[in-house]
Amino acid sequence: MEDKNLNYKLPLIITRGEVYFPGNESDDLDVGRSFTRKAIEVAKANPDGLVIVTTQKVYTENKPEFADIYDIGVVAKLTKVRPRPNYVTVRLEPIARVRISELEKVEDQYFLALATTLPSLSVHENYDQNAAVQRLIDLIMENADISSHVIKGIRPFFSNEITLEQVTYFVANQLINNTEQKQMLLQEIDTVKSL
Repeated sequence: MEDKNLNYKLPLIITRGEVYFPGNESDDLDVGRSFTRKAIEVAKANPDGLVIVTTQKVYTENKPEFADIYDIGVVAKLTKVRPRPNYVTVRLEPIARVRISELEKVEDQYFLALATTLPSLSVHENYDQNAAVQRLIDLIMENADISSHVIKGIRPFFSNEITLEQVTYFVANQLINNTEQKQMLLQEIDTVKSL
């Protein structure tokens, strides 16, 4: 299947220390900054509920601009929006990686991001992707140091044909806690290098 580059102009959610991968539904994300709450409100008003999500480079920056965020993020669907007294709790379903080319500030209340989807991770045609997926799954299943929730989470992959990209993102989402390392993986275009 060929990847098509899709262009988006969507409300932007800027996270602090959270990196999302396509195909990995998020845990609850608590959003408190007014510009992000407004972006969620705007996205929720659209039938598709799509947003662009990226991470800021410096956790403590309260008013990030384009130079303060990573230009690689994801387009995601809002699957849960729960307003709270001083914040909003959301859950996201990341769909595809995107490259953010521009931010547009709307009425000084929120950002719209102009973004283009990136192709799926590439694998050299001579690389045995199925064997690599199986080796990775076997390694996880045999490693006693890996917590049981990762093993439970990877079991559904046995019954489906999955790509090396899907397994890579799943494992990274479960095992990598460092924001910069997750972001480097999200930005990588070669599946073998990402492993």
